[in-house]
Amino acid sequence: MAGLRYSIDTDRANQDLPTPTCAEAIANGYTVPCTGSQPLEALFNPTFTAANVHQPYGNFGPQLGLVYSPGAHKMSIRAGTGIFYENDIFNNTGNSRPAALNANGPFFGDAEICGGVGLSIAAPGGVTIANGTAGTSTLPISTICTLPIGQAAPYLVNIYSQYRAATVANNSSPNGSYWPNYLALTPAVGNQGGYATPYRTPYSIQYNAGVQYEVAKGTIVSADYIHNTTLKIPLIIDENHVGAANTLNKAAAQYAVASTLAYCNAPSFNAAVAPNGCNPTPQAGQLPNPHAATIVDFANNGLDSGVSYLHGFPAQFFGLTPATGAAFPGVNPVVGQGDFTVPTGQSAYDALQIVLKQQRAHPLPGIASSNFQVSYSLSRVISDAGFGGSSGAGTADQFFNSYPVDTYNPAGYMGRNSNDHTHILSFGGSFLIKYGPQIGVIGHFFSAGATSLTLPGEADAAGSPAGEIFRTDVTGDGTTGDLVPGTVVGAYMHQVKPGSLAKLVNNYNATQAGTLTPAGQALVSAGLFTQPQLVSLGAVKPTLNPVPANGGLSNSAFRDFDASVSYPISFARFREGLSLVPGITFYNAFNMSNFGRLSGSLLWSGTSGASTLSYLNGANNTATQNGFRTDRASGTFDQGGPRTTEFQLKLNF
Repeated sequence: MAGLRYSIDTDRANQDLPTPTCAEAIANGYTVPCTGSQPLEALFNPTFTAANVHQPYGNFGPQLGLVYSPGAHKMSIRAGTGIFYENDIFNNTGNSRPAALNANGPFFGDAEICGGVGLSIAAPGGVTIANGTAGTSTLPISTICTLPIGQAAPYLVNIYSQYRAATVANNSSPNGSYWPNYLALTPAVGNQGGYATPYRTPYSIQYNAGVQYEVAKGTIVSADYIHNTTLKIPLIIDENHVGAANTLNKAAAQYAVASTLAYCNAPSFNAAVAPNGCNPTPQAGQLPNPHAATIVDFANNGLDSGVSYLHGFPAQFFGLTPATGAAFPGVNPVVGQGDFTVPTGQSAYDALQIVLKQQRAHPLPGIASSNFQVSYSLSRVISDAGFGGSSGAGTADQFFNSYPVDTYNPAGYMGRNSNDHTHILSFGGSFLIKYGPQIGVIGHFFSAGATSLTLPGEADAAGSPAGEIFRTDVTGDGTTGDLVPGTVVGAYMHQVKPGSLAKLVNNYNATQAGTLTPAGQALVSAGLFTQPQLVSLGAVKPTLNPVPANGGLSNSAFRDFDASVSYPISFARFREGLSLVPGITFYNAFNMSNFGRLSGSLLWSGTSGASTLSYLNGANNTATQNGFRTDRASGTFDQGGPRTTEFQLKLNF
């Protein structure tokens, strides 16, 4: 038997609004660094020239399946393949759409009453709310926020009413989220994840082949090989590559060096890096802080990524020019950071799955019926999504827009996803004992998951995020906290095991620590610094702490076994299907311990004491492991937590 089918995807999920053009932005009163019909997206990436984001109306998904059952039909051989389109996550479309709406209307907005300084709230229409009233009493917000909730509630309700009234009275305001605002130098950073015009619907190419055999009446066993490749997965990429090593603005770097020497009151570089050579003029109320200049001093004066120094804005937002702004401002220095949703991600799943199913009446003496299934999967899940979740492996849910390791080469570090478990054994079933209770069991046993090994980023490395591109941007794309050189996403527990972690760290310290990142190399190539000078500033890859003698702490396997016992009491004489079912359920019946995964960020040299806990090259002891023990949560929402007993009484009618 064979079957062929196809589907055409008409889900209008992608961003379907026209891409704003330079002329449109200017006509609506925005000041943008371009003219004519050029799409504004092209300011970030010249290849983004389409007028609209691609729509999914013509997506074509053919599928083909074959089944062959020879002889007595106890065995069937099957195979199938097809193309399947994914649904766009609602959050991605919902978050992207407001930025493309150029209109007046009652756009979404909110304000925190006590989350800020607690003095006043800016409401639509230029209204300022500073007080709340309850009865005949009027109090300032700063006082209301200090009251117990029972006393503050009436005032908060009044403040809410004032905010709502201001919104109703001013419901034709311009859309503050319209993303040409970012180019018009309003307080926002680049394009925040809008769909790039090359966007395509993610799709999967699947194929499988297997065999199924009836072992006995009501009992079958099947074995299948399954493969799934998913393409066009959305990734968030800064298409302007702010901070990338190849975007060095030499004039801005020279200005930053001169500004730093002036800040330090030092006549030369050598004088600034001498002990106490950087002696800045203290601000009012401050004491002098003489010290040896470091890369942080130079970065704080502009020798840095535009993301760190200018918070992603272009230089002109702060009244600067490209020659006096950040030294690494991005490909186009007149626009800021431009995060776009780009269809460049990919993933793959391969598995050998073996399943045994049984469903029988009276399978054994004393058992009225049984339903049981056990499955085993030998599998691999890989993706190129960078960092996500507490595990530090590839992002688990790849369709919630994530970030690549290297924005120039997203597929270059494909490795194990955080959902990857090489071995997965699951089973479950129920047994109805004649004249007795119904017993149900379910169990899951997973091998250890993966973790990505990363260099200590930002404040972990030197106490300040300034100048981080000179320490942990190994790829030179402007993003920091990169993978340890020589590893890929999710390398720990696979290419690198707890016993070989020390070898990796020792090799890194011998060959990589103390060397320049691509950003540092760019400064040397431009003749702005020598390598020894950057070393003296600490503008080098960090040295990692050695791994303890007993090795790194392993990621833990997952083990869980739940069991339930219930006794249906039928009241069919009163009504068909009416029954009362008392029962008891044991979650994690054998009280097996489970643990979360440690951070993949490795400690840098000099960190000690309690702060070394929770790191793979930190202390490997019971105290560290206990910090990641799965605890009992509310209700039964704690899979793998300590044993929980639940008593039940269910009425079926």
